[in-house]
Amino acid sequence: MPLFPDDPRLELMPSVWGPGIFENDAAIRVRNCYLERILEGRNDDATRMTLEERRRDAYGSLTDVLAWTALASVQLHIGRLDDEIRDGTIQIIEAGDCGLLAEHPEWREERERILSELAQRLKYGALAARMDDAAVRAYCRELWGDEWDRHVDPDRPEQPNYRT
Repeated sequence: MPLFPDDPRLELMPSVWGPGIFENDAAIRVRNCYLERILEGRNDDATRMTLEERRRDAYGSLTDVLAWTALASVQLHIGRLDDEIRDGTIQIIEAGDCGLLAEHPEWREERERILSELAQRLKYGALAARMDDAAVRAYCRELWGDEWDRHVDPDRPEQPNYRT
């Protein structure tokens, strides 16, 4: 389940609003889902659980591109890049991003630049230092702002949130 399935900011926007990695609702939901699993302490299963949860929401190859690039990007950022995600994302990027580009040809150059940059970082870039749990919580607070304080883990309602 996404972190904020009823987040009005996502519901009021078109599903894709720009060429960036996180300028679409599918990518944001993947990022939030993955980070939520990390915050729950499910480090070893976070990738698998995220892919399983997001697979239920998949609507085709475009969603796959958005999901894999989002997952690779967030894992790269927090220093927890999974080899399978790295390799799969590079493969997806090199195969092309036809769905998004066909829908929004005006984003072609920018989207290709962004994806090329991500592929280069995945192939040759140094992995960011692994964020410890406190750093991941701080990163999430920064991403989610006021929403951070309202979050309740649906699997553990007795735990009010991840503030500690």
